Amino acid sequence: MKTHSTATPFRVLPVHGARTALLAGLWGCALLSSGTAAGKATPVPDDGVTSPTHQQSIGKIVWSNEKIVKAKEAPATFQTRLKTSDFIYGRAYLSHSAPNEPLYSKNTGRGGEPCHISCTVTYNLYVDGVKQGWRVDDLRLSDAARKWTTFQVWLRPRPEDDPTHPAWQDIVNKLSPGEHTIKIELIAAEGVFESKPMAVGQFTLVKDSDKPLAIGKSFDSFSAGLKDAQLEQLLLKTIQESAAQEKWKEHFTKLKIRSKSWTTIRHEVSGVITGRQISAYAFAEWPDGHCTVQDFTFAQDYDGSQYVPESTSRYGTGEQERVDCMP
Repeated sequence: MKTHSTATPFRVLPVHGARTALLAGLWGCALLSSGTAAGKATPVPDDGVTSPTHQQSIGKIVWSNEKIVKAKEAPATFQTRLKTSDFIYGRAYLSHSAPNEPLYSKNTGRGGEPCHISCTVTYNLYVDGVKQGWRVDDLRLSDAARKWTTFQVWLRPRPEDDPTHPAWQDIVNKLSPGEHTIKIELIAAEGVFESKPMAVGQFTLVKDSDKPLAIGKSFDSFSAGLKDAQLEQLLLKTIQESAAQEKWKEHFTKLKIRSKSWTTIRHEVSGVITGRQISAYAFAEWPDGHCTVQDFTFAQDYDGSQYVPESTSRYGTGEQERVDCMP
């Protein structure tokens, strides 16, 4: 997602684990010339089979329109046919934990040893047989998670659990009306090494509406720290002028002041007041129809006796998050 700075774009983290980038190259120091990992890893103790449902579903990902709670599953709620308007939750059941699964080089196919340094669980997503670029989640395993033998898979959670990921929204919005086949594979990974699928799940997705899929978060989800209509208009005009000057594609139409008050800016050495700053959320509409909220900081100069509204400028550019265009 585009931002207007080097800041990392908003990446809302799900409650079931932080998404982290795969750490390429970590295996380089642990490889032999044959391409296998140096030494032989000791099996890691894991959680084993966690429930009767787990026992019956090893190697599978099951689906529901409700959260599937570990060891408290209700198989009667499992679905093989879901609508795009449904909330979609999955759970993967493994025969052993990810650190005990052999990994192979994506480049050469060599390997066969489990991860040694930084184990990650990620996914392959297929829509009507076509592999997608979005990997659903990249979960770097903590010490506790290295023992897990079952994982949640959230494709479209309820807004109170996590906003729908923009990538899933794009995928669904581009689908033609009717039935589509969704398949997901859970794999273990480390750098350029990854496992064979440890669990696979498939269901039929019915696109039942031409309306854009909601993310579950809108501009109304952002709280204002300070309400000042005159200042809001000044800051909105400032970011609109800045966007036009920079030739940004989006059009900013709304603004909320995030800060509760102005913060004084002082000279680093003398401590003399040079200005003040305040932060705000700006809502924007894009030519392709999607919408975003971005965090900006604005500043005003101090002329020795007062702050100068005419000097208001964009002082800092923060993260940008995709949101629903409707309230």
